[in-house]
Amino acid sequence: MTIRMLLIAAVLCLHVPAMFSETPIDGRQEKEAVASLNASAAAIKTIDASFTQVKSISLLNDKLVAQGKLLFSAPDCLRWEYTKPYRYTFIMNGHRVKFSNSRGTNVVDLNTAKLFRNIADIIMQTVTGRCLGPDSRFRYRIYPAGADMWKIVLTPKDKQMAAMFSNVTLKVSRKSGKLHSIEIKEKAGDVTEITFNTFRTGIAVPAQYFKVD
Repeated sequence: MTIRMLLIAAVLCLHVPAMFSETPIDGRQEKEAVASLNASAAAIKTIDASFTQVKSISLLNDKLVAQGKLLFSAPDCLRWEYTKPYRYTFIMNGHRVKFSNSRGTNVVDLNTAKLFRNIADIIMQTVTGRCLGPDSRFRYRIYPAGADMWKIVLTPKDKQMAAMFSNVTLKVSRKSGKLHSIEIKEKAGDVTEITFNTFRTGIAVPAQYFKVD
């Protein structure tokens, strides 16, 4: 599995079409927005969601569609599972990552793989909405997206990530801080968007879903 596929496989959310301004909000608004979004993100303890992913491949002028489920349990357990048209599972539990498909299973110790550690941090920050904190792996700009949404454009700080990805764009509810969409633009021109069909927080998630043994 490539590094690019690993990062794309871990991104999520519900797409809500909206017209938005290309002028970022001012400093005062940004400070208030970041404080509100970080407070909302800190309150997330669990996530149980289903999604549809659409990947547009520029060279083939084609779109690949997949469906799956996302589970998260604070502070550092994540399960991203594709169920259609193929089966693939990515599990992160603390410093260990397991990914498996029909051909087998691999486990990576993040303590011995700096690049995977960076990827894992980016995944967790994006999934939980904690990408605007002082330890974020991203630079960001925030734009209005309709009356009830923020559009947040994230640019990777890490050189290896920046060489593969142009940016990651989130759409977030102003009121609840809940993520509604993520769009990933790759340097090669491919675009991945994941839409949540359901997105629930505060739901009990059994620990067995995050086993990496």
